[in-house]
Amino acid sequence: MHHALQIPEVLLSIFGQGIYPDNLHIEEEPPNYTRDLAGLARTCRAFKEPALDVLWSVLEDLSPLARCLPDVSCRKPERGYVFTKPLTQAEWDVLRHYTCRIRAIRRFDLGVDWKSFRVELAPSIPDLLFPNLRYVQCGHWNTKEIGQLPPRQPLPSLLSIEILFCQPAVPSLQHCLKWFSELSPSVNRVCASSLPPAEGPWLISVTSEHICGWRNLQTVMCPDITLDIDVLAHLSRMPALTTLCFVPSDTIPTLSDSPFLFSNLHRMGMYPPPSELLSSISRLLAHIQLPAIEDLSVGTPDCPPGGVGSFFSVLETACTNHSIMWLSLVFTNSQVPTGILTFDDVRPIMAFNNLRRLWFDVSLNVGLTDVDLVKLAFAWPNLEQLVINDRYGWGTHVVRGITPDGLFHLLQTCPSLYDLCLAIDTRGYTHVPPDQSPARLEYWSKDILLSLNFVDSVIEEESVQAMATFVAGIAPRVTVISWGFEGQWGVPANWLQNVYRDRWREVNHRADLMRPQSQDDSTSTVCSCRVL
Repeated sequence: MHHALQIPEVLLSIFGQGIYPDNLHIEEEPPNYTRDLAGLARTCRAFKEPALDVLWSVLEDLSPLARCLPDVSCRKPERGYVFTKPLTQAEWDVLRHYTCRIRAIRRFDLGVDWKSFRVELAPSIPDLLFPNLRYVQCGHWNTKEIGQLPPRQPLPSLLSIEILFCQPAVPSLQHCLKWFSELSPSVNRVCASSLPPAEGPWLISVTSEHICGWRNLQTVMCPDITLDIDVLAHLSRMPALTTLCFVPSDTIPTLSDSPFLFSNLHRMGMYPPPSELLSSISRLLAHIQLPAIEDLSVGTPDCPPGGVGSFFSVLETACTNHSIMWLSLVFTNSQVPTGILTFDDVRPIMAFNNLRRLWFDVSLNVGLTDVDLVKLAFAWPNLEQLVINDRYGWGTHVVRGITPDGLFHLLQTCPSLYDLCLAIDTRGYTHVPPDQSPARLEYWSKDILLSLNFVDSVIEEESVQAMATFVAGIAPRVTVISWGFEGQWGVPANWLQNVYRDRWREVNHRADLMRPQSQDDSTSTVCSCRVL
């Protein structure tokens, strides 16, 4: 057994390569595939080099490098392995024999004490120690050490970097980016996030030694880092960029600045700091063009009155080809809803006729009526998910929500809809019309796996049986949604809210009894009501 790899590591790699797990569902095996370990052992002499490539392709950390050279390295408590003296040429040859096989290092900052590596080895390090390294992840403890690595070690094949950092390591994060940008010009994917999640945004200075040093980025994921205007301008000039997630800066482009055209950006996430409102994102979007955007996610602490409508108006203009398929707008505060979300607020996004998934969770009472929701359904015939105020509720003391008849037409208009969260108005609903009976609905709904969440909907006792019949008809198969209501914004549910919750449970129970159970359908009907 070689010193570099310990027995569990070798066995793990052999089992991973020798036998495919059943849960991978591989349709056909590779040609000349060895199915048993005995056969693999018989071929190991002939395939020594391929076997070494497999064993060394992915490392958890850098400790195997030190274990390759037991005579010049030792393990220290809390420091990992340290090198005790400079390496001879023969020892460098041994080390490079393995490092050239490494494709990924999951923890580039662990396993070897970088200080000893730098002091003892730097004078004689070869020019290319990791010529084929493509992926690294740096932990948040030692990012400063990473930033102090010898600058003579280029990583020409490196494509993907993930950096995890904590709040005290923010300056070290910039050193880390600088080091990689100087030595790895081919990087196309950069991800940086804080552990634990950041309580505030971190500003990356715009210089040639940071993120602007890369020219071929395809993915930039920085959900806890502020990217200022100059960085966005630089990124907009990258035709390969398809994914961007960041904290918007409070600096807004001037009217004289040219719009930032992200020609091939498909996915964007924007999460402003607690001090910024939705209006700051609206001002930024007014200077951005997104002709190819498909997935847009925005999380904001709150917005001023009319802010949602203004945001959607600006969004319609920014998305020049109306290509959005997934849209999410979530308020991250915990305030009790005060204003009202109206049809005029959401009217601009009716232009996105390719919309598949829409998720609103805003601290506003929802004022959408039957007519409004059916209009939205006609604008989005391919809709698969419609979730409105799963967290905040609709505020049914203001508007009661969609009626069963409106819900029936909504589901008919959007036959692909599988996840639905909205309030339903059951006042006076005591019987199911003949055209909405389970027998009439079977032809179009029998294959739908539907999630129904009626949030804070009120229901009276006389409507329980009719709603059970209606639910059994529109949703022969309904996925299970959580039942328990713990109260929101720290306020426990009162006795009347518990009464409504129990009535909706009864609706679910009766609907289950009405549905014929087939041998291949064991999914129970669950209609969730979370009373506020």
